[in-house]
Amino acid sequence: MVEEPLPAGWKKKEVLIELARGGHGVRARLTSSSGAGCIVEREMPEDDAPEPVTRRVFYPWASVLSVTSLEEPTLSSSRL
Repeated sequence: MVEEPLPAGWKKKEVLIELARGGHGVRARLTSSSGAGCIVEREMPEDDAPEPVTRRVFYPWASVLSVTSLEEPTLSSSRL
C-alpha cells in the first residue's frame, strides 16, 4: 500500500493505479497527492454524452496497492 505523497515530478503525468479491490488498474493523469491519497483526472463514459467526460477522482491510499508512472518525470523534480 502507498501511504505517502508521490514524487513531485509525476504531477500532470499519466499513471497506472493498481487498486486493492477488484484486481484491476486505472490509467489516469495525476493531479495531486498527499498523505491521505491521490487525486487523478480520468475520462469516464456517460450515458447521455457522445464522448467521455473528464472527472477528478480521489483514491485513498488504503485502496491503492501501487502507482506506476507511465511517462518520464520532469528533471527538475526528482524528489521521492
